[in-house]
Amino acid sequence: MVTTKSHVLQQAVKAAVKSFFIAQGKRAISRLALAGYPRGDSVDVNSLLDIESETESLLQVVRLPLVRGISLGAADALRVLKQKLPTQKSAGSIVRILAGAGLPDALRPAIVAAALEIESAPYWMAIAEGTRSQISGVVKQAISEDWTGFTMAANIRGAIRDAADARAELIAVAETVAAVNDGAMRATVYAQEQHPGSVLGKMWNTRGDEKVRESHQAMDGQQVPAEDHFTFPSGESAPYPIHWSLPAKERCGCRCSIQPVVIVQPDEMEMVA
Repeated sequence: MVTTKSHVLQQAVKAAVKSFFIAQGKRAISRLALAGYPRGDSVDVNSLLDIESETESLLQVVRLPLVRGISLGAADALRVLKQKLPTQKSAGSIVRILAGAGLPDALRPAIVAAALEIESAPYWMAIAEGTRSQISGVVKQAISEDWTGFTMAANIRGAIRDAADARAELIAVAETVAAVNDGAMRATVYAQEQHPGSVLGKMWNTRGDEKVRESHQAMDGQQVPAEDHFTFPSGESAPYPIHWSLPAKERCGCRCSIQPVVIVQPDEMEMVA
């Protein structure tokens, strides 16, 4: 579900991650300066960027926006389900506002679990490794062309800065849409638990434009129960689009979303919040 709020969040994540990359380049140059700006053949690339600390620094940047995205997706899903399900006899009380979204207190543990699961995904470390690969490429060129340490430093800074916008855009789209999808899934599972006898599910939605890859066109409109996985024609499966377990070919650049659906609806059901 693509909303104005999720788009604003996406832009905020992009700006924050872009700033992170630029700062990351500065940190690498600072370490190079401390070493006396050596020539390329004297540079230990691994010493210029600590993967573990850089990964944690990136998570510090995206942690709160991801929780907001998850809670936003959950809140949107509950609103959709409220329209689709019978009128509640007792709406219950919303006792907590989590990251700007009014959510039932009982749903909060699932939101926290979602955030922790996303943080533990291996691709966050891969992002830092990607920056180190950029630096490694510049160092190899410096050795090949016999640059001075100052020239190499300027080119490292420039390479990271020039790629920052595109990298930040890719990360912002993938991670915010994934977070919103995760929240929508958790809310649908929660609503299913509150509606015994019903079958609530989720539907895969593409953007419906020429950018949608062929494998995702085949997924458009597919419906599965709340706790089930979507299955690709290739046999790969995931609980929602852009899930961290999917290979890069199915994840990178994906903009697909999920929408909660009522698959089976008994005559009488009551939401217990």
